[in-house]
Amino acid sequence: MVKAFVDEENYTKAKFAIFDEINKFKYELVSKEELEKVKNNVLAGTIFSKESVSAQASSLASSYFMTGTLDFDDRYIRGIKNVRPEYIKRVAKKYLYNDNLSLLYMKPKKEKVEIASAESSFKKNDDVKRIVLDNGAVILLMEDHKLPMISANAGFLAGVRLENDKNNGISNLASEVLTLGTKRYSKDQIQKIVDNTGSDLSASSGNNTIFVSTKMLKDNFDKIWPLFVSVLSENNFKQKDYDNIKERTVAGIKQSMEDMNYRSDLLWRKKVFAGHAYSMPKSGTLESVESIDSTQVRDFIAKYIVPANMTLAIVGDFNIADMEKRVKDTIGNFKKVAFKKPANKKAEEIKGLKEYKDAMEGKRQSIVRFGFRGVDVLDDDKYVMNVMSSILSGLGSRLFENLRSKYSLAYSVYSFGFNGLDTGAYAFYIATVPEKKEFAIEKMWEEIERLKVEPVTDEELERAINKLTGGHAGSMQNTLGVAQELVLDDMYGIGYREAFEYTTKIQKITKKDIMRVAKKYLDKNACVITVVEP
Repeated sequence: MVKAFVDEENYTKAKFAIFDEINKFKYELVSKEELEKVKNNVLAGTIFSKESVSAQASSLASSYFMTGTLDFDDRYIRGIKNVRPEYIKRVAKKYLYNDNLSLLYMKPKKEKVEIASAESSFKKNDDVKRIVLDNGAVILLMEDHKLPMISANAGFLAGVRLENDKNNGISNLASEVLTLGTKRYSKDQIQKIVDNTGSDLSASSGNNTIFVSTKMLKDNFDKIWPLFVSVLSENNFKQKDYDNIKERTVAGIKQSMEDMNYRSDLLWRKKVFAGHAYSMPKSGTLESVESIDSTQVRDFIAKYIVPANMTLAIVGDFNIADMEKRVKDTIGNFKKVAFKKPANKKAEEIKGLKEYKDAMEGKRQSIVRFGFRGVDVLDDDKYVMNVMSSILSGLGSRLFENLRSKYSLAYSVYSFGFNGLDTGAYAFYIATVPEKKEFAIEKMWEEIERLKVEPVTDEELERAINKLTGGHAGSMQNTLGVAQELVLDDMYGIGYREAFEYTTKIQKITKKDIMRVAKKYLDKNACVITVVEP
């Protein structure tokens, strides 16, 4: 299968360009160098995906289920190694012919050709009604009539940011038990109502928040809404359910500690966010989780899952006036509880260039992360960092082309930003073989310095902006995603209008902005490098 996303006016050109490339496989031999590179990438991806015991077990099960044999992966690897240029030519001629072709072309309706229309049927920020109830709850209501469904997302300031060494992981545990029983609904009743209506109900935690979310068909609103309201206000989980969650969480942490990427993220957070709660894992540590009892979790819920700490967004097929009345008659009756917004706390300053290592026996790769002090969610430089990450990451990006394709240094390479409520970070990631680690670090520094002195190309900038704005437009078609974005932006102090202004802000980023931000934040004398290796 070949898949492409193109502007409508370029469809015909793109189609024939793809056919030309396919025909090259049928009548020309690929070069030995190109084939060798592809074979190495495929083999590396296959082998390194099986590092954990669970991944090996999954592979064996899949092999037996699909092929009736346990050694399919071994045969697949041998087969990849034995592929020759003439094999590709033979297979292309055998299968890639017109009578064997199915061509699907999806295009926008003529009345919706502009990108703005992809951001759903509610593209004006004045479509949102913001209400503050007497008990302190903030309500955001938005109509979207394209489908008969309704989504609701309630956010609370909590998460890792409000934890300490002793109760690290308590937000995660609290989110796990929130949907396991209330004073009006048992766990089984909750599950039955959700299953019978085909709805979704879940809770989750992150660095700064706990979310309780639901999505339902419009016709099932009267069945799900009372349940959702009860989950938000009447938590009453059973001890046995808490014990099961805690046991599962401990097992998950133990399993994660076998994963190189998890250990890499753990070390990176610890060093980049030294002195701040962001330095701790979201799931907690074995020591902290094992010490947290159900009483502590109940107290945590009573303290943070309260109206004055809640921002609730409801998006979907309803009338705002009707929904406002429903919300006031239910959420508005929640007891008012005093809540003081937690104060911000800065992480320690990164001084000098420091390298930290963690060793894992039996592994065959090295994971290197660079960490620089970044920006918080309120700093507009985050938009520049978003564009910079888009330029540097993904297939065809400069990091991919220069470190993976050109020098064969990376199994995976990218950059990313972390924007917290209190502070932030910017990171570069590369997974390589141990013997190439030092050269990979050297080449990564060259790419970092290049950002400061050499403008990105027009093509790179345009592609990055289109990727970000297109992704945002797609996310704005999901009612639950829109609800979460509205909640986060309002709760963090950015303002819910951010959801509608993001595209414009991204499109204003220039090449000079990227050079400025690179010079300001990517300082070699204020950098943490973490290495997890055999």
